[in-house]
Amino acid sequence: MAVNCTGNPEITRVTNNTRRAITVKAVGSVHQPRSNEPFRVNRTLKRGKTVAFESGYAANSNTLTRQYIYDNEVGRNEGARVYTSVGGFVDRC
Repeated sequence: MAVNCTGNPEITRVTNNTRRAITVKAVGSVHQPRSNEPFRVNRTLKRGKTVAFESGYAANSNTLTRQYIYDNEVGRNEGARVYTSVGGFVDRC
């Protein structure tokens, strides 16, 4: 998993490094998440594959929201939280 908190769009990448398909259930921010987070995505991801979720005004592919969700002013206190069928994961900004 990797997150770009400062881009436009912001990008949260999830890679399946298991030996079987997983389900990416939801994606959200770590620091003071909005009331509508995490965003439910329920995306099946085959082994070895990656999906990129976008947020922000320029989001146009696998869009979570057209609002920014990551707070760039809190440094490593911010990041992405991803919930999958094999557990939850965090990557910091």
